[in-house]
Amino acid sequence: MEFTSKIKDIGRTLQGSLTITLESHEISPKKAAELAELGDLMVTIEKRKKKRSLDANAYYWLLVGKIGKHTGASKNHIHNMMLDRYGELDQMPEELERMLAAYGAKRHF
Repeated sequence: MEFTSKIKDIGRTLQGSLTITLESHEISPKKAAELAELGDLMVTIEKRKKKRSLDANAYYWLLVGKIGKHTGASKNHIHNMMLDRYGELDQMPEELERMLAAYGAKRHF
């Protein structure tokens, strides 16, 4: 299960175990109770990355199309150039890594 939350409180039990209290508006009390019944859980906590809105995404692709029309390049080519220059890839898929190697391209990220 994945949901966004904030850490509300951090403390210790009398036995010395760490307790972390989360606050979320995305999970129901019923679902939280179901999670509590599961026993030991594997938990990953990471900083939330804000996603672009649908309007912002549509505007981005409109601009990519205009740049492509002006330069004679495809939308995908312009998008990939922008991603290469300004984007973040957490992990490059192996297939893309092989394609770059086949063309002798260098990674810039």
